[in-house]
Amino acid sequence: MLGTMNIGECIGGYLEVIDLLGMGGQYLVAKARDIRNGMIVVVRKPLVAPGQKGYPQHAGRAKRESRIRIGHPGVADPIAAWEKDGEWLIVTPFVEGEGLDVVLNRCGGHLTLQQAHPLVAGLADALGAVHRKGYIHRDIKPDNIIIRPDGTPVIIDFGIAKARDGVSLTMCDQVLGSTECMSPEQLENASSVDRRSDLYSFGTVAYRLLTGRLTVKSGSPVDVLLSIPQYVPPSPRTIIASIPPHMDQAVMRLLAKNRDARFGTAEEFLAAWNGQAPASLPSPTFCLSCGASIQPGGNFCLSCGAGIKDAPNAHAFCFACGAAAGEVTHCPKCHRSFGHSNHRLNFLSGTMTGRIFRVPEGKYEVGRDELSPRDGHISRRHLRVMCSNGSVQLEDAGSTNKTYVAGRQVDRPVLLRRGLEIVIAGNVASYSSN
Repeated sequence: MLGTMNIGECIGGYLEVIDLLGMGGQYLVAKARDIRNGMIVVVRKPLVAPGQKGYPQHAGRAKRESRIRIGHPGVADPIAAWEKDGEWLIVTPFVEGEGLDVVLNRCGGHLTLQQAHPLVAGLADALGAVHRKGYIHRDIKPDNIIIRPDGTPVIIDFGIAKARDGVSLTMCDQVLGSTECMSPEQLENASSVDRRSDLYSFGTVAYRLLTGRLTVKSGSPVDVLLSIPQYVPPSPRTIIASIPPHMDQAVMRLLAKNRDARFGTAEEFLAAWNGQAPASLPSPTFCLSCGASIQPGGNFCLSCGAGIKDAPNAHAFCFACGAAAGEVTHCPKCHRSFGHSNHRLNFLSGTMTGRIFRVPEGKYEVGRDELSPRDGHISRRHLRVMCSNGSVQLEDAGSTNKTYVAGRQVDRPVLLRRGLEIVIAGNVASYSSN
């Protein structure tokens, strides 16, 4: 029969149970005090008892987990594991603070950029330490992250971690982890995961911190599972226009379905997140928007519809009609003049990443067909353009996902100035002119 832990009980002669925390995963969890030194700890007991199916695996898992030592302030290293009355227990530090899921719920689902930035950076630093020690956590999710009162994030629960030698701490390789944060390869073959799987799961956490949204589709459990390898969520800037482009790109690269397109280490992500290194990929082997593999010579990613940066003639397009324009004086399709000011929009992120649009003279409306035909976030009639006498004005045309200039939604004509940032349904561009 499965034993219990009761308040007031003294486990092992020195751990006094002071609170029952409930059930977590496959464990009964209690808060205890070490009467020798006053240290507060967490005691976890498997929900299966000796003699029951699966108990040997739980016992072995507890012993292996207890040996993990990361030595980083952002990681709660296990303390010990030992046997009591035939049942294996694992003891871990009690981290004072709140679960990240609790913090998110209290803040309305997502954090401000000022709140999210240090948390994302701290988690990346801690996860990098885990990987440098040769472990893969395999269950990075808000439930396994505690925010201390001083704001420091701490990763907990190495129950399904995997060691550098490839040995799973669970001694099994069924699908493990929380579905909403699971990487595509973890769903397909749990035995094949590496640290890039942790980076994907971390990306789902960073995405939720910034946007308040999940990276999977809602619906039945089957719908959620199917969306993990198939669904590419909109970039964070599509949802929160004030998110800087380098942060937007860094998070989306974590979420690439093809793990070869992700960052190789948490340190690489952290550099891109802090604007110290390019977040985009250095070659056209993978889509810069969603990370999917692309075919040489194609103009569009077959997964998300993004324009491919190094595709033929992809560097200069007419903003009025979408035709390849090069350095000509008049558009070869709509015949509008590009004038002497050479107005340009250089797209830095989104489905138009890497494309440059030249803005010709005249008044016209621009939408999905002209900009990125496969991007459903861009409305058919998205914005109005007025270009004359060396100046350009933009105005949203009642689009669904709006147009922003310098972080402000434009519901009336706005005059562009060099260096201003333009956001069209999450596609971010910088404006320049002669």
